[in-house]
Amino acid sequence: MSKNIKEAIKEANDYADRMIDEAQDEVVSSKYYNWLKSPLNISKGQGVLVVFSFLLFFVSCSADAACTYQKDALGATVYNCTNGIRGRITTDVLGTSRDSRTNETWTTDVLGNVRSSTGTVYTTDALGNIRDNKGTVWRTDVLGNTISNKGTVCSKNALNQIVCR
Repeated sequence: MSKNIKEAIKEANDYADRMIDEAQDEVVSSKYYNWLKSPLNISKGQGVLVVFSFLLFFVSCSADAACTYQKDALGATVYNCTNGIRGRITTDVLGTSRDSRTNETWTTDVLGNVRSSTGTVYTTDALGNIRDNKGTVWRTDVLGNTISNKGTVCSKNALNQIVCR
């Protein structure tokens, strides 16, 4: 082979090696970023159920108590309130969520409404607000806080826990 062909092959191999290294560096640096921006595949009813599994349990805590909600390693939601109330919310394969402390359950009906075993029904309106049949309305503001018309505010803290106060 002539010297020019050998140099061209070496140059092509070096270029390919640089491209592979850059691609690997990009994959490693953006691995978690890409995971975070990937969409969640949940239905509207499941979304409403998840929101209420986080938000509705502070109702069982006193109004003076601040509560935190966090997913555990098994996917259940664990809640702790400053007044000592604690519980765990699990969801079975049929989509029914159950509170370990009160034994209250929530299911999603065919219309996407979440129905509680205590008789409360939660619906999502056209604006994305969540309403119950007892007059409470939840909305999300531009900062990501979930605010009820009764004054409760829920937001995520630095530990990715939902805190309601």
